[in-house]
Amino acid sequence: MSLYHELKQLSDNEQTIFDLMTTDVIDYDTGEVIEPSEEDLAPVLDEINSESALIIEHLAEGILESEARAKFLKSREQEIALKRKRVESRIIWAKEYILNIMEVKQVTEIKGDTLKFKLSRSKYVDIQCPVDELPDAYIKINPETKSPNKIELAKALKSGNLIPGVEIGERSKVNIK
Repeated sequence: MSLYHELKQLSDNEQTIFDLMTTDVIDYDTGEVIEPSEEDLAPVLDEINSESALIIEHLAEGILESEARAKFLKSREQEIALKRKRVESRIIWAKEYILNIMEVKQVTEIKGDTLKFKLSRSKYVDIQCPVDELPDAYIKINPETKSPNKIELAKALKSGNLIPGVEIGERSKVNIK
């Protein structure tokens, strides 16, 4: 019997007890109201108790299986995260290797039989000091934090202003198509 059917049977038995407890039985010979006795309720209560124990046992087995499955998945999750980090490290190493070759050979584009490698450069604002040391004009103040306003810093540096602890950096990147 499925857990659903066991729960349904349990609720049917509980309804039987409820009916026995709330429905007055009338002795038509005497007109007397007869309340259910413990003897009337005992078989139904015993059945409910045994069914409850069975349902609880099924639920407990399910809990143990789920805990074991969660433990297994967590271990696999850690293994997969470690493998992903290894793959990402190889990608970074390979791109840096290609980048170094292209810089040494002083080429910005290499066309292979199936792939094309292109060297691209981008500029960025390199902040080497704490935010509090920047002039107020170059700080974004949010309700909870302060952060550098990189757009304003870049404009100021490009126009020739010197800001201590801030400079324009250059990144090189290899695009593979």
